[in-house]
Amino acid sequence: MRRSRRLTISRQLTLGFGAVGLLVLALVVLGELVVRDAAERLETTLNQQVRPLANLNRLQARINRIRVIEIEIPKLTDYFGVTSHVAQLSAEMTDFSSELAARTARLVAEDELAARRLSESWARYRSDLLKVIDRAEAMNLTEAERISMFESAARFRWLSDTLRQLAEDTEAHASEGFERALSEHQSQRRILLGISGVGLLIIALLVFLQARSLSSRISRLGAAAREMAENRTDRPLLATGRDELTDLANAFNVMQEKVHAREGSLREANARMEDRVDERTRELNESNILLRREIDERQFAESRLRLVSEAIQHSPVGVMILAVDGNIEYANATLHEMTGLTLSALRPHLAEIVCGQSCGARELENALNAVRRTGEWQANVEGRRNDRAYCQHVRISPVTSNDQCVTHFLVVHEDITLRREQEQQILHQAQYDNLTHLPNRLLAMDRLGQAIAVANRDGGQVVVMFIDLDDFKKVNDSLGHGTGDSLLVEAATRLVATTRAEDTVARQGGDEFLVILGNLHASGDTQMLAMKIIGAFAPPFLIDQHELFVSPSIGIAVYPTDGDSPSTLLRNADVAMYEAKDSGRNTFRFFNQDVHDHSVRRLSMEHRLRNALAHDELRLFYQPLVEVATRRVIGAEALLRWESPDFGLLAPDSFIHIAEQTGLIVEIGDWVIQTACGELRKWLNRHDQPMQMAVNVSPRQFRDNRITETIRNGLDRHRLPLGALQIEVTEGLLIRNRSEVLEILLAIQALGVRIAMDDFGTGYSSLSYLKRFPFHTLKIDREFIRDLADDGDDHALVAAAIRMGKSLGLRLVAEGVESEEQLRILANLGCDSIQGYLIGKPVPGEDFVHSWLDRAERPASPPQDAAPAAGPRH
Repeated sequence: MRRSRRLTISRQLTLGFGAVGLLVLALVVLGELVVRDAAERLETTLNQQVRPLANLNRLQARINRIRVIEIEIPKLTDYFGVTSHVAQLSAEMTDFSSELAARTARLVAEDELAARRLSESWARYRSDLLKVIDRAEAMNLTEAERISMFESAARFRWLSDTLRQLAEDTEAHASEGFERALSEHQSQRRILLGISGVGLLIIALLVFLQARSLSSRISRLGAAAREMAENRTDRPLLATGRDELTDLANAFNVMQEKVHAREGSLREANARMEDRVDERTRELNESNILLRREIDERQFAESRLRLVSEAIQHSPVGVMILAVDGNIEYANATLHEMTGLTLSALRPHLAEIVCGQSCGARELENALNAVRRTGEWQANVEGRRNDRAYCQHVRISPVTSNDQCVTHFLVVHEDITLRREQEQQILHQAQYDNLTHLPNRLLAMDRLGQAIAVANRDGGQVVVMFIDLDDFKKVNDSLGHGTGDSLLVEAATRLVATTRAEDTVARQGGDEFLVILGNLHASGDTQMLAMKIIGAFAPPFLIDQHELFVSPSIGIAVYPTDGDSPSTLLRNADVAMYEAKDSGRNTFRFFNQDVHDHSVRRLSMEHRLRNALAHDELRLFYQPLVEVATRRVIGAEALLRWESPDFGLLAPDSFIHIAEQTGLIVEIGDWVIQTACGELRKWLNRHDQPMQMAVNVSPRQFRDNRITETIRNGLDRHRLPLGALQIEVTEGLLIRNRSEVLEILLAIQALGVRIAMDDFGTGYSSLSYLKRFPFHTLKIDREFIRDLADDGDDHALVAAAIRMGKSLGLRLVAEGVESEEQLRILANLGCDSIQGYLIGKPVPGEDFVHSWLDRAERPASPPQDAAPAAGPRH
């Protein structure tokens, strides 16, 4: 007979604790929502309040830098220094305008009046800055200083005060937003605690009811057992080995552990939220401290500026007060010291002191009448004190009463004797070199302009020689700058001795000189002078008991064929000088337009190359690496290409030397490693066979340990297996800093990367490097493979290289294989792998997959679109 289904104790407990579990789960979910809502509210406060405050702080710091540069420009006397500061000021203005535009665009929605006031303040201050730049570029530094001190100062303060007020308002809004978010979070926390308390009360009530129910049922069971023991009933009392009460206790314990775990998770989440709030509060406090520090520094700077202003206003100048009738009423001690006369002695000599020697009362009266008419009179007056002449600047101003009547005359005497002497000295320093006393570049350009004007009028020629001393840096580095300065003085003397009296010999700067020849009608005279200069430098220079040999490299530009302005002639002569250096030095070269065009193209290429990565113009091509024994593709070498909109698709030899010289090779090299690793990962995912990627690296990438981190990131990011990546270095890397290079190579080897020596056989000490450095692969240069079948020497060298590499446990790769005959010889010699146009030319990644990897099960042979072709490997 089938037993009827009944609600047992176990089922009752299951249903009861199931309801309790649902209640606890609801409390946990509610707590999670409260925590998440608080975190989002704090993040919103950060984005809307704190970050705009940081942006305003950056704007304040940048406008202060602009003000500092603006003040420094008028103080400069060097043309190049002014130009550099003007460029720096323009760059700072551009960056400030961009940041300010972004800030005001966001501010318009919040406070349109403040945004318009900020924009207008910057527009007015920017107009003054443009005036300063315009005056500075024209070298009118006095006017630039006047604008900076009297016109732009007030607008700078207005703009700075506007930014500060915005920062204070933003900070106040940030504090209010933070307090509001914190208050709402505390309110939600109290609600959560209240709900949790209510939930616990409900759980306690359920447990009490369940316990009372269990006690009642147990009592009934006990009564039934007693009835059966007293044999008062015929119903049997069934007993089992496992009690439901025990199961109920175990289930309750499990449930209690889960509740405790949930509560612990809730406490941890709450603690993390509080830590995050504390961190954001700490960051805000740090920003406030930095802002207050900057305000204090600005106030200190303004105080110092006021102090300097007061000192200038109270400078020690002679002061004298005259009555309207011309009688002296007051004269300070400085005036007595300046003239050497007491007050009583001043009165009879008043006209001479005010208007100058040989002047009388009539001249003094005329000066005072001029003051009455125009409000001021001033003049530079010569005087004598103790039989010594001096010069003073006299300025007379009226002192008026409330009804605008002149009551006195204020006479200010300033001794300008020293200033005049300094102006003459400064004029000399501005036009002549302090070391060689030759005309400097500024005076030389002026004379060149005059010579061009004369030649244009008379139909003659003007020649500019740009002279650079070869290996002069070695003298400075080995014997010191004192010896170098003496050598420059002696070189200047020899240059002056070789030229005519009407010619100009000037010092351009450093070890560079200019020779300007005017009134010429034959090019042979220029060549004779250039040879004469070279001959003058042939004897050794005897400097401090040292015999020094220094030769000149001379570049020559001729007016009007090579330029019609001083700057153009100087630039072209400089270009010709570098051509003379490239031709072996100690020679001269006339300007050549082709050389100039090449320099312009190189400069344009350098400019474009700096943006090649940002504009996604760099490409990687891949040339297959084939195993000789099986003729199967076992890897590829990544080769760089530049797809320039202006120059087309360029091979590395067209631009790598520019990247090396400018340092761009480090950033480009990092991109090559990351891109090659990513391409290799695609190949491995698509084809279940081992592949190897070879990447060339530059010695510039080894100047710090950055290359190790770059390789590690590429391996980890793309999950490449050990030995899948191979870097190839040339012998030039190993010449300097061998210990440092060895340490870096060992670190790279520890990452599971193979290391290959590229272009083996073209250096001087390759054999010793193979033993000393951790190489895995040896790549034989294509120069030895080209004539391998016809040249016995090349055959012997390749055979020796293969035997030596095998004896050292290295893998041999032959580059530039272009014929089956070369492949047969290499196979007989035991070469492991080859690459070259016999197999295929470098192709983009997708073409490589289509041409080689998709047909990897067959022996390698040239694809239909990659037939063998002669030419260099790039």
